[in-house]
Amino acid sequence: MDKALLLAKKALALVPESPQIMDTLGWIEYELGNLTEAYQYLSDALRIAPNANCIMLHLAQVNISLGQQQARELLKKLIQPSKGQMDQRQALLKKYEAVGLNSQTFYSLAYICFLLEVIARVYRP
Repeated sequence: MDKALLLAKKALALVPESPQIMDTLGWIEYELGNLTEAYQYLSDALRIAPNANCIMLHLAQVNISLGQQQARELLKKLIQPSKGQMDQRQALLKKYEAVGLNSQTFYSLAYICFLLEVIARVYRP
């Protein structure tokens, strides 16, 4: 992990406004137990990319570990999809309907997948 941290810091020095690199750094810091540093990187990343689900999920995990209430708001935001996400869902729904599945089945499967991802990432031991 120390090598990953070093490489991620070098990458951020090359591309200082990259929310993806900040997210990576934040998650590495989290995994190393450096919650304050993780929180800072992930907060900065979310300011740049406010609709990035992965960043929200990572920041929620850090907030939970820090005992902060912001985690609840981040998780609520994850449940409410953006316009782009809705457009993607509509396109996928049309493909499902073309093979005989209805919209209720589609949204049930999508919601189950989302919940499993949240449980796996946020509430893992």
